[in-house]
Amino acid sequence: MSTASLVISLVSIVVASISLFITWRKNIKDRHYANDKELVEQLKQSLNLAYDSLALENGHPVNDRLRWLTAARHIVRYRQLSNELRTTLFKNICEEQEEYWRNKIYVLLSKIESSAFYEAINADQMIPETIEPRSAAIVHSFAVWKEGRLDPLDDMSFEDILQLDINERTISHRLAIYPEPHFPGWNVDCEYNRDHDDVKRLDIKRRNVTSDDTQATTVFPDIIVHRRGTDQNLLVIEMKKTTSLEGDDYDYGKLLAFKKHLGYSFAIFLKVRTGCDVGIDVIKWV
Repeated sequence: MSTASLVISLVSIVVASISLFITWRKNIKDRHYANDKELVEQLKQSLNLAYDSLALENGHPVNDRLRWLTAARHIVRYRQLSNELRTTLFKNICEEQEEYWRNKIYVLLSKIESSAFYEAINADQMIPETIEPRSAAIVHSFAVWKEGRLDPLDDMSFEDILQLDINERTISHRLAIYPEPHFPGWNVDCEYNRDHDDVKRLDIKRRNVTSDDTQATTVFPDIIVHRRGTDQNLLVIEMKKTTSLEGDDYDYGKLLAFKKHLGYSFAIFLKVRTGCDVGIDVIKWV
């Protein structure tokens, strides 16, 4: 065999090997894609079932031992199954779904008013029982943002967020970053609903609120500057978008109630423009 023929044969073998490798890799990727697509549907179902196990039809959490155990098991299975995802696309989709259900469960748990909630009643035998501590720990740990987890908002400025015209809750959480350096020794929190060990209660009519309350119409303050676990409440900030359909009177009343009933020294109302023409329309001391 001539040298030219040998080179051609070797090149043909190399090309064929590369072609086989590419085909093999494509088949692997296609299989991973198909498997992950099916798996994500199951992961979404697991979180949906966890929420449904915890929620009553009226939107409040249930204090039933078995249902809390069921919810915790769904969350644990979700954690285990999510580790099987192989593709970046479906990992990102899974994170989006997890954030959605984390917020719904967080809002649901915020309606628990005291530790007495965890003293349940066995409906079949009508005897007292308690929510299993491990199930409570699993559910509550799922509902909080994981420390060290990358936040996609970290790379966005406040102006970027306003241009996107996203919901008020997201805007207020990002806005809370700015006061922090100016209040050393104080805590800056968003939608903080505790007064020592009790839930904050205001002497105002509460708007209807659901677990997907993206307009954030609750009795929780948007942003506060305070010292946790004390009566030292310095500043409360209420923020809304100019596109909100709700009037401003409720927000002013809410701020006045925080000053009157919870002793906040100062209160500010902000109204911001979103979209192309970003800016602050109203900034008012209340």
